[in-house]
Amino acid sequence: SLEEKINEIIAKGQMNEGIEQYIRDLDIIRECDDDCLCRNAEVEDVDCYLAYIEEQDDKLYAIIDTMLYISADVVYIDKDRSFYDEKRRSYLVENYRTVKERHQVPRKVKAICLTNDPDSKGRRTLRGYKIIHDKINTAIDLTDETMYESRPAEEE
Repeated sequence: SLEEKINEIIAKGQMNEGIEQYIRDLDIIRECDDDCLCRNAEVEDVDCYLAYIEEQDDKLYAIIDTMLYISADVVYIDKDRSFYDEKRRSYLVENYRTVKERHQVPRKVKAICLTNDPDSKGRRTLRGYKIIHDKINTAIDLTDETMYESRPAEEE
């Protein structure tokens, strides 16, 4: 019953706003071989699915698998238009290009389930939930593996 109720809440998109707010509070970083800068990162969409419910210290948690769809403007050094000095091992002239990238990033989100006390049969009813902010994984890493689209930013 509790699992069904959580699945219903997720299916109706009622958790999306809380999850999106949690995601917006995270740093979005673009990992690349050369120096690059990630700007204007935006969560475009979130797909959510209940992975499982776990109990710890008499509290119930819903573990939610999410798929984040993120767009970002990424600034790269344009190697074709920049001059690299092999002796100094640095660029003497740097030119840049901006690329609009779209990424698909999986992430687990944890929510504490606020329930009423168990009834005589040990069943609990859901009265609410709260997304728990992960204090360890505070960034979303955009990588070549998560990218599914890339084009010059001018085409937008």
